[in-house]
Amino acid sequence: MVSYTRKHQDIVIRGVDAIGEILKSANAVEKRSILFCLDKYLDPYFWYNLPYFDEIIVLLEKHLFEKHDKEVKEDILQLLTDY
Repeated sequence: MVSYTRKHQDIVIRGVDAIGEILKSANAVEKRSILFCLDKYLDPYFWYNLPYFDEIIVLLEKHLFEKHDKEVKEDILQLLTDY
């Protein structure tokens, strides 16, 4: 089961560099948690309108081709196709 906490929300709020650090260095569970949290912030239903939305998409595109577990890549692809 994948979930996220306030810590993950804080990382998303801090911006692309903080998100990128998690995607580069964390274990698969943490990566999937930050990606799950991103789903909330990227979804227009919740009205977050992050000013760095485009940069997040570019970051996700880049990490789609990095070495990650299959589940992490599937989560990245899901975000890219949804948003």
